[in-house]
Amino acid sequence: MQIRTFKSGANREIALKKLSPNGLSGLLRRYISGQMFGMSEIFIPYRLYKIKVHDRGFTATQFLAVDSVSGTLDPIDFSGTALEYDSYETRNILPQKVSEDETRAHVLSKARRIAFSNALFRFSDPSFDVELVESDLYLPYWIGFYGDRKNVELLIFNGIAHTLEGGKMAVCVKAWLHAGRVVQDLG
Repeated sequence: MQIRTFKSGANREIALKKLSPNGLSGLLRRYISGQMFGMSEIFIPYRLYKIKVHDRGFTATQFLAVDSVSGTLDPIDFSGTALEYDSYETRNILPQKVSEDETRAHVLSKARRIAFSNALFRFSDPSFDVELVESDLYLPYWIGFYGDRKNVELLIFNGIAHTLEGGKMAVCVKAWLHAGRVVQDLG
């Protein structure tokens, strides 16, 4: 399937270094989880929103992306980021399951929390405008498969932020894998 994604600075080599590092952290990972026996690039669908906060002549703009797989993943802030898109052909995509209304409500809730935590005393009666910028945007992630084929553990690397992901992301990916999806390039 042809998808639209952000250009990622993380290629297979960078992901491999993060997922299977040398040194003490790599030794510890192999001791706890076993050897990495494969890795694959996957894409997770997000919706990108432009949020404007207005209050007493003050306007702030923020770009937040919300996953449309479960709606449980942390929104990603793309404010101040040059948004460069790329097309990509792949079958390793998680399906969208959350409606646009649900992701819109999620991003509005997150924007309110951010606004009030950053400027608790500045806002008196803010209003929020939420505009959908991209409805079918896929973000790249790399999965490292550890252990053996009967007892698999996942470690997930974010191809945009260049960070390792936590448990919520692993739950989403495991559910997708258990639903019978086949991951390419497992070797």
